[in-house]
Amino acid sequence: MTDRTPPQSRALRGFQVGVLLSAVASLLSCDEGVEVATDAGFRKTDAELEDSLRDTPAGATLVYGNARLVDGDQVSVGTAEIGDLDIEQQQRVARPAFFSGEDTFLEDEAWAQSDGETVESGYRVLSVRNEHPTSPRPPKWGAPTIGDDIQDAMQNSDPDETVQVILEVRNFAEWDIPTLPFAASLSAAEYLQAVQGRADKIEARRALSQSVAHPISEHIERLGGEVLNVRWGTGSIRAEVPLKAIDELGQRTDLETIRLRPVRKLTAQISLGDALDEDWIDADRFHANGFIGEYGNSAFHGYDELVGAVIDTNGLPSNPCFTMDARVTPTHNCTASESWQRLTGRWECDTSSCTEITGSDDFSAHGNHGTKAASIMLGDYDDCQGYGRALGDAGYSPSSPCHSSTWQQDSSGVAREARLVYVAMGDGVDPNSADTEEAIDMLIDEYPPDVINMSYRFDGCDPASSLPGEDSAEDAYDQGVFVVASAGNNHSGNGCTVNSPADTPKVWSVNSVDDDCTYNECPIDSANSNTGGADVEIGDCCGSTEELAIIDSAAPSKLTHKTGSYGTTYGEVYDGDVNGGSSFAAPLVAGAVLIVKDAFLQDGRTWVNNPGRLYSIMMAMHDRHKAYTMAGTSWRASSTTSKYWGLGRLKLRLFRNAEMPGSWGWIYKTKTFSVGSTSEYYKRIKSTGLPDDLEVLKCTMFQEEDMSGKDYVNDIELRLYVSNDTRSSCSTSPSGSYTTRSWDTGYNLRKFVSYEGTLDGRCAWVGIDPDEIDSTTSTYNFCYYASVLDDEAQY
Repeated sequence: MTDRTPPQSRALRGFQVGVLLSAVASLLSCDEGVEVATDAGFRKTDAELEDSLRDTPAGATLVYGNARLVDGDQVSVGTAEIGDLDIEQQQRVARPAFFSGEDTFLEDEAWAQSDGETVESGYRVLSVRNEHPTSPRPPKWGAPTIGDDIQDAMQNSDPDETVQVILEVRNFAEWDIPTLPFAASLSAAEYLQAVQGRADKIEARRALSQSVAHPISEHIERLGGEVLNVRWGTGSIRAEVPLKAIDELGQRTDLETIRLRPVRKLTAQISLGDALDEDWIDADRFHANGFIGEYGNSAFHGYDELVGAVIDTNGLPSNPCFTMDARVTPTHNCTASESWQRLTGRWECDTSSCTEITGSDDFSAHGNHGTKAASIMLGDYDDCQGYGRALGDAGYSPSSPCHSSTWQQDSSGVAREARLVYVAMGDGVDPNSADTEEAIDMLIDEYPPDVINMSYRFDGCDPASSLPGEDSAEDAYDQGVFVVASAGNNHSGNGCTVNSPADTPKVWSVNSVDDDCTYNECPIDSANSNTGGADVEIGDCCGSTEELAIIDSAAPSKLTHKTGSYGTTYGEVYDGDVNGGSSFAAPLVAGAVLIVKDAFLQDGRTWVNNPGRLYSIMMAMHDRHKAYTMAGTSWRASSTTSKYWGLGRLKLRLFRNAEMPGSWGWIYKTKTFSVGSTSEYYKRIKSTGLPDDLEVLKCTMFQEEDMSGKDYVNDIELRLYVSNDTRSSCSTSPSGSYTTRSWDTGYNLRKFVSYEGTLDGRCAWVGIDPDEIDSTTSTYNFCYYASVLDDEAQY
């Protein structure tokens, strides 16, 4: 039986020392290679594998590397490992742009390649020269910006009226909390020391936030106001103040902004259905191969499964059947002991604090929105959960206490063995930026999840991180969390309507497709989606109108068999409601992130714990078969993200020989640019000519932009080069006769380029070209080639 007891020590981020030591001991014998098949076509000696790791580009030095070959019987026939990574190096390779003042950057890359029967794979970290080391951004001074909403209230309301405000502290300390360490390269003592050091950093930041806020808090109290909360993550202050106090607070040079507490707008609901098969998002291939979210991610958070967090509007039932691991015995009836519950924590957060909901205690507000989101992301009925309970199943019979296999499959979500941490927001009705900040900071501190899903919104269509909740979403990303949010349901014309937090560049934004269609002919659901296309400043070069798509994904939403709560403690499945909306297209994507991460982790690729790397992979997990306009005709794009579709419709690809017929391969590369960088960087797709049976070559690039404290982005172009002739060996950069096959030159932060056509024996390179770099930034790049197109349902 799987031990599902939640970790106990909050000071060590929830780690049990005994479990931790066991996990470290097992990980110390692992590497980042992939245990898949090879034959003589890829077979190399250990020395040859080592030579391939040392074959670095000009100007790069190998810091760490490993490679592996395994025969068709899954037996290792070759391995190589060079060097190791200490704590400092781990932090530098996890967030290279944070070390812009160093003389070198640490960048990583990974690869896998197959001819349909054989695979070779590896991972390495390189040290490369930082062309332009930069100092930290200078502090800003001056009076704070007072929001238009407060100015309107000051002109039109009683000066003695009390309002709730958010005060953003000027020049608060840059985020400095280290990521959780990678255990495999450390001793148990080093790992424990690193985890404790991280906890100490969090406590130091708490103390700093209180110290910085103290004189501001005293001033607020002298003016007749009351401080409600000081947030340790961003240093922002929540307070109630009379309107007549705003003018005096507006003279303080230690405040950046003063805003009214924003009100959240509720998005639509959705029902869960059978959208996981090959005709839709193709998650069934992952399920059939055991990728259902149950990987014990000791290299990140220490839990025995992946962890999905839902921040939403209402409370979750106290004993939901869909978070049970399985039916234990007929007497449990969804009230099994803690060790069988995947529900790891239930919390209620408002502007000032978070309270843990334990045992059978209930939330102050109880509803359906968040329960549905959670069930879509990770609900499971496949193992007779709900034994002895009808759960809304019209065909249920007490004489057969298990539900039918059809009902179980129709009612189950994506990552069916992942853990759930659930956070109800505000009073269950009105979450906003301040509540979001409180909830995310709690998750980072108590339960660092692999994925956060937020199906609500506040404020409007501004990619600059201008609210504390947006800053906290960026902090979660910086801590290794993949953050997903619904785009919203207020589409109107072509203007940008995406709201916070989905408009923040480090957050993954999701639209919904319509229902009355086959997947290849589905338009965007105009009633339950939003339109991207935000204005953006490009460094100190120029401005661009409607350039940032903001939308990242489109996914199904109008489905049946979702789970709600409706006041019950176990949840109820309703099979007739087909309400849709981006609120629940988002958790479908969040669940997909969990199972894709599961697949990469089970192959030893713990580097996907960095969300930027995983973003670039998930960007490739979408097809380009889409409608250009909200109701236009279908087409297949070769480049450029859409403000309606983002990167396309969610369509998963499992890179394994049994699941990808013919030849396939992929490469991954981090590249960091410092201020003033101008040289294009090239990465070859394969050291030899490409296979003869390919249908598509596609590359993606996620451009990491921290928008806290700035309102511009850098300009980096993505290009794809293919040689005009066949070659047995490919140089490290385009040479001889080649054609620029695809080019994404816009200012978007998510880019893709692709090519369909003759690739037989040709060389290919991805080009990453810095055009305007005004702050240090990293790009995460993923390319894959395959013998099937990215929108093919069956093969």
